[in-house]
Amino acid sequence: MQQPGGPSPTKTLTWRDMGDQASRQRSWMAAPFVTFSSLLLGRQEDELPREAEEAERPGLLSEEEEEEEGEEESTESEPEPEPEPMEEEFDGVLDEDTVAGALHNLGRSAPGTQHVYLNLSLTDRLLSDVNVLSKYVHLEKLDLSHNRITDLSCVSHMPYLLDLDVSHNELTTYFDFKPPKNLQVANFSYNEIPAMRDLSAYQSLKKLILDSILFVVERRF
Repeated sequence: MQQPGGPSPTKTLTWRDMGDQASRQRSWMAAPFVTFSSLLLGRQEDELPREAEEAERPGLLSEEEEEEEGEEESTESEPEPEPEPMEEEFDGVLDEDTVAGALHNLGRSAPGTQHVYLNLSLTDRLLSDVNVLSKYVHLEKLDLSHNRITDLSCVSHMPYLLDLDVSHNELTTYFDFKPPKNLQVANFSYNEIPAMRDLSAYQSLKKLILDSILFVVERRF
């Protein structure tokens, strides 16, 4: 029995107790010693071979570099647009191709010997020279309004002409040509005609239109 207040009795270790302590000490010494620095060092060592491997492959590009290179190639491959050819300024001279595209009303000629186009309309074409019309002798209706015509001598070669419209041009006289004997309607409105002329030669003329023309009437005493 232990006396109260006396020293604790000494515990006697058996061989079994000593064996258990030795086993626990060996187990603790065998456990790996791991720290945060060792983990970080191991991660860096893993990344170094990857960077070295990528550096050894110069042919591989990042996605951004590939996109930039693709844009540069597409820009270089696009051909420069060719300059548009400049349109030649129209000289105002009427040609046969233009006439051919404006003829209409196919019918029998006045003598009745052939089928020809009887009407021609060339309005607002910036025309100033229409002498080519001297060849079209079978015309019965001619519209040359809204142009820049100053000479109508070609009408002298149209003996079957019935209707003539040359309004809105730059004429300074009317009927300055050999009158077609069958001419019935003539429109010379909006020209620069300064004076009235004798109309006795135009026996078939039924209607003469001279709107917006200020001229001096010649009087004979």
